[in-house]
Amino acid sequence: MNNILMVGFSPDINIKIGGYSTIHHTPFQKEEGGLSPKEYELLCKKIVKQTSIVILNLDKKHLTFDESFLIIYAYTKNTPIVGVGEKIRDNLLDVVLTNKFDFLQDAIKHIKNNY
Repeated sequence: MNNILMVGFSPDINIKIGGYSTIHHTPFQKEEGGLSPKEYELLCKKIVKQTSIVILNLDKKHLTFDESFLIIYAYTKNTPIVGVGEKIRDNLLDVVLTNKFDFLQDAIKHIKNNY
C-alpha cells in the first residue's frame, strides 16, 4: 500500500521516494480503452484504497470530474492529500488538503520526513 497517487500532473513528472511507488492518474477517455464508466469508477476506487498519499497539482486550472472524484474518495478514506502549487482555486480543496507546498521538492521532503 505504499503508493503515491499524483493527480493533475503530466506523466513525465515522476518522483522517487524510497519505499513508495508512484501512480499517475490519467483522465477517463470514453472513446479509448474500452472501459465503461462503472468499470473506471471501480478502478479509481481500487487505486485510492491502495494509495498512502495523494499529491494534487494546485496549479492546474480546472480539475476533471474523475480527478475530483479521486480527491473526494481519498478524503473519505482519510488518505493524506498534499497540494503543490501557488493557489488554491476552490474552497473545497482548502478543506480536503492535509498540507500545501509551493514546490514539488518541498512536498517530497515533507513526505520523506513525515510518512
